Amino acid sequence: MAREEREPARESVMAGGRVCLRPFREDDFPGVAEWMQDPEIAPLVATAYLTPPTMEMIEDCFENLMDGGGWNFAIADVQTGEYLGQAGLTMADRHARRAELSIVLPRRRTGQGIGYEACALLLRYGFRELKLHRVGLRVAAENERAVALYRKLGFRQEGRLRDHSWLHGHFSDTLEMGLLESEWQESLGKGESV
Repeated sequence: MAREEREPARESVMAGGRVCLRPFREDDFPGVAEWMQDPEIAPLVATAYLTPPTMEMIEDCFENLMDGGGWNFAIADVQTGEYLGQAGLTMADRHARRAELSIVLPRRRTGQGIGYEACALLLRYGFRELKLHRVGLRVAAENERAVALYRKLGFRQEGRLRDHSWLHGHFSDTLEMGLLESEWQESLGKGESV
């Protein structure tokens, strides 16, 4: 994939104990393609991936990530820089200071604490640097691992959209979850965030 030279990243890398959030690099492509081609993971990210995406779709998605729009970051190993997944915030309403959080990890990277640390870094960035008031998300109710992660981070369930999505051959409920800046601040006092 040939690309023109990228302009410098808008924000510096955020680092935790094991992972960092950084701009995407060309060598992240195989990792992005890995989750996009996984029939268990990809449909949880977008209904566009209910059927396996073509290589052209994967390349288009990757080009959009490389263009650096919004606050989307590669999750990388803090020591090696190796791509582990991706996470981002999408501004939903600037006046209300509200954004939507997203994260995806290849299946082989789940269950290792990577998602928790990456989301904690992203929330810190959102609330401290972007001055957000609220971060929300939607998650498939059957994605129990993700729901547990979000609850551990302090998100509260705010709604349940019944039969909202078609996943793995059946209708699935979608949970709406949210975290206010004041709740996030309170969790810092309890030592619950990175």
